[in-house]
Amino acid sequence: MCLHHPDRWAAVEGGAGFTETIRYARLPNLPEHQRQSVHIYDADKYALNEFNVPLVGYGGEDDPQILAADNVRQQLMREGFRFEADGLHWRTKDLRALFLGSPRTPHRFHPDAKAASNAYIDPIVCEGRVVPDHVRFVTYTLRYPRSFWVEVEGLGKHYERAEVDAHRSREGSRVTSVKMKTQNVRLFALRDVDVTTAVEEDEQPVKFPSGLPSNPDRIRFAKTGEKWSAVSSFDSPSRRSLRKKPGLQGPIDDAFMDAFLCVRPTGEPAQPAAHDYALDAADRFEREHAKWLRADAPFKNDVDVTDADIRDNNLVLFGDPAGNAVLRRMQDDLPIRWSGDEIRVGSKTYDAAEHTLALIYPNPLNPERYVVVNSGHTFGEAEFRGTNALLFPSWGDYAVLHLQEGEAPEVVEAGFFDEGWGLESGK
Repeated sequence: MCLHHPDRWAAVEGGAGFTETIRYARLPNLPEHQRQSVHIYDADKYALNEFNVPLVGYGGEDDPQILAADNVRQQLMREGFRFEADGLHWRTKDLRALFLGSPRTPHRFHPDAKAASNAYIDPIVCEGRVVPDHVRFVTYTLRYPRSFWVEVEGLGKHYERAEVDAHRSREGSRVTSVKMKTQNVRLFALRDVDVTTAVEEDEQPVKFPSGLPSNPDRIRFAKTGEKWSAVSSFDSPSRRSLRKKPGLQGPIDDAFMDAFLCVRPTGEPAQPAAHDYALDAADRFEREHAKWLRADAPFKNDVDVTDADIRDNNLVLFGDPAGNAVLRRMQDDLPIRWSGDEIRVGSKTYDAAEHTLALIYPNPLNPERYVVVNSGHTFGEAEFRGTNALLFPSWGDYAVLHLQEGEAPEVVEAGFFDEGWGLESGK
């Protein structure tokens, strides 16, 4: 929470949990789409965000989970910050950060280390949350898009490192200039600026076209080629302008970060095997959601879905286009074609008698919400029983599943849509 949302805290003390997935959960052979998915959660990859939030990391010498703090400190050292060892502690003058260790201590906070943590953090908490004039921010997904007055609205490519280094100058309370450097960012917004603010991106002055509001709540900037310019809006009324943006960036499991409604089919399916799998998947999600997340997932039949349901919820549709009336309404607007006989993913086709499709996409009936097809969470009972390090998206934005009677389906293709919600080139 600290490193994904660095602008929410006065200070943070971290002493348990995990900060990277592959070694912690012993998963060295993840397929590429899952290897990219863990970039959403692995806190060590977001260590640079500690630049703007004071942090104490802690671990006992005999606690294997000391790696949680060590991973973050080691990444900060790779970012160029200097730490010096002081016994089992690590100190730095480059950041407001302190990493504490305790000798011969298992998974608990040693009283001496706790006292040292309190002595470090208490004055900072009394000072309160500080809004900095120098922001350094890194993210791998638009699910985590903001640090203080900088908001990333579009990436060059998801699950690759995107970075912002922004300085602002002020005269009193007024921001007079901002200088920025970015990596893998194509859209961003700045708060607390106006059209009189001098903005410089990658050492190039940014153009302000006429017609921008003189005092907006934020000013938006877009990159075209290698040039940045201020824009009035990132969006166009045209559906062809679909883009991944904060809260609408996938993968499948992201739909359950907001209000959702599951929709069961009532029509005659085109393929019995896909229909049976869909009903089983809906029932399994309903059971697992109640058991592990301690809440009843909302369900309706397709014929009972209202305009208000479409307006207010991410829709989770089970079935095929023939059997689910809501899915049938939008099937021609999805990037993967699913007819009665085949599923077509770019140039590849799969026999619909033996395969089914799971995906997430902006709902064609309401592009400000998601539609999900044939999936609850892409992890399940085994992962819930294991460790929360296993609760990462396993199917990306879409997956084609080979159905096998009496066995779990085999994922024969899975991946991510591009930044415009289309199939990546070469598919």
